Amino acid sequence: MKKTILLLIIGLITVSLSSCGWLNDYGREQNLLDAKNKGEAAFLESENSKKVKTEEARANLEAAKLNAQADQIRAEGIAAANKIIGSSLENNKAYLEWLWIDNIEKNPNAVFYIPTENKVPIFVNQTPVKPNK
Repeated sequence: MKKTILLLIIGLITVSLSSCGWLNDYGREQNLLDAKNKGEAAFLESENSKKVKTEEARANLEAAKLNAQADQIRAEGIAAANKIIGSSLENNKAYLEWLWIDNIEKNPNAVFYIPTENKVPIFVNQTPVKPNK
């Protein structure tokens, strides 16, 4: 009986030691597989991030092109309006004089520059000067 128990214990120890080696190999394989999966996931994530950044850059480029087109159209409209205004003022001295007088009335604190023949400017201020007391 003692012999049987001893053989049983020796058998259990032998089986447990041999299975530990197998489990150790399985754990090592699992660790390698996990590391490989993590590496592949990191690679796929970086590829996805790169694609997102590329698409964002394309969208920014397209928006810049559309903004440039809008600015160009706006500038063409302003140029056309200025041309119309300029041609309407070309031979309209009375309107320009009225506009100047109207602006003088609207801006009583404005300073005006009046050119002279001697190229010496005259500055006119509408605000009366108060004497010091």
